[in-house]
Amino acid sequence: MRRNNPLPQLVPDRVQKLKARVDGGLWSQRVDLDVRGTPLLDAFTPIGRASRLKYAPVARGSYFGTSEQTWKHRWCRVRIPSPARRGQVRWLHWQCVGETTAFIDGQPWAGYDCGHRAWPLPSGAREVWLDVGAYSTGIWGPGYEAPGAHGVRFDGAHVAVRDDAAWELSCDLDVWIQVMNLCLRDDGWKPDGLVRPPLDRCSPLVRVLLQGLGDAVDAYDRAAHTPAAAVVVCRQALQKLKARVPAESWQPAAAVLAQSHLDLVWLWPESVTRRKAVHTAASMHRLLERYDDFIFSASQPAMYRMLEADAPALARTTARHIAAGRWEALGAFEVEPDNHLPCGEALARSLQIGQAKLTQLTGKPSPVCYLPDVFGYSACLPQLLALAGVEAFFTTKMSWSAVTRFPHSSFVWRGADGSEVLAHLQPTGYTGSCELEQLRTNARDFRQADVHGEMLYAQGLGDGAGGPTEIMIERVRRMADLASVPTCRFGRAVDYFARQAKVRDRLPVWQGEMYLEYHRGTYTSQAGFKRRFRALERALQS
Repeated sequence: MRRNNPLPQLVPDRVQKLKARVDGGLWSQRVDLDVRGTPLLDAFTPIGRASRLKYAPVARGSYFGTSEQTWKHRWCRVRIPSPARRGQVRWLHWQCVGETTAFIDGQPWAGYDCGHRAWPLPSGAREVWLDVGAYSTGIWGPGYEAPGAHGVRFDGAHVAVRDDAAWELSCDLDVWIQVMNLCLRDDGWKPDGLVRPPLDRCSPLVRVLLQGLGDAVDAYDRAAHTPAAAVVVCRQALQKLKARVPAESWQPAAAVLAQSHLDLVWLWPESVTRRKAVHTAASMHRLLERYDDFIFSASQPAMYRMLEADAPALARTTARHIAAGRWEALGAFEVEPDNHLPCGEALARSLQIGQAKLTQLTGKPSPVCYLPDVFGYSACLPQLLALAGVEAFFTTKMSWSAVTRFPHSSFVWRGADGSEVLAHLQPTGYTGSCELEQLRTNARDFRQADVHGEMLYAQGLGDGAGGPTEIMIERVRRMADLASVPTCRFGRAVDYFARQAKVRDRLPVWQGEMYLEYHRGTYTSQAGFKRRFRALERALQS
């Protein structure tokens, strides 16, 4: 084995190319599927009536819908051939821009969207029904694609077998490449076109990383004639490297809050929201089955009511996960509300109704209020939250301010009457992908890291992109104890704030409104809406 690499500056390219080789061999035994579908339906047709519709072959490369977002849908179905051998796990790949929910045996199975393009099938699955939307709204997701000039394009469906050992190596390399690139950037090293400058001076960590990664590539290359063996020896080399570079003792911890923020009405009508709720919940159940350490959190009791009405079996499975501590039902409002236009009575009623539902779901009111995406926070909220039994508040939105940076990360928020709740502000958005650069930004912007060395990090794709993805979960697992990386663990917001409460006396206090310097004119330009909204509130109170 080479004891010293004379050209360490070439290692980054070698590692990148190795990952491309591994990714190129992830899938095998592909079988293209024949798909039959209905015409585009003007009104939503539930799965119970889908079998009565007329179906015709759907050609690859065909389009449906229009170039504008339309809220129509169609049903498709595919027959799944028997596996080549018993017990073989096959994945259904669905290549269509439109947001899709797969159903097996009449129940929602998983959601297909820009963040979730393939799902493993249960062993006995022989037919899959697909609710295919003529829209795509997960604008925050990787590779998001809106309907094109001719509508939504269908590119086919197939089943394939994944090499799980190669997948694990691909995830290893994903994280190591991020660590390597950020450490090199911290040292000021970067390629200059085709030239790779020498690494005459760099941090000891960079030298250890490049030597270890170079050894892993060498191990793979020596065994490349037997791909399965090459994967094993490469992962063994990476494990040796990991043992050399554990997380520094001063690194902050990141309690990862897996979530999927969903605007109940934004660019789409409520009828589509209901399908998005089913779509996301089904996907999260599949991930909860496959990852024992994964915990999912979801706010908005209104969404749980939708699940109970539209997918009762899915709602019952959700209730079991809640009881087991794997699914955190957050609140405390019935919906995630704007809190400037509504009067105090409206906000109080939303809390009362929401907390009653959360008590039904969990046995007690939610002690945490999660409001990631509203346009600032009224000075009356601490008082209302405290009266509703809420002890803590979590948001990301204040990091959007255009000029004045909000001064705190972990703090006590005090209302005009002196009521207080614990609070935490995530400095990056609520669609975190658990990439190292995002985590490092959170750590660098964590103002109270010296007082409370743990931050809350919301992770997952929202608004139709279906929540956390498999690679996000794999990243969290690998970033649990790694140099230059905040130590990551999945967690619940309520547990995080219980730990934060232990240092409450040392946290700064913010009193009054949290004014967001963004979305200016959103309210003042909508006088007609405000007038009608206030008239509706008065009518409800009279």
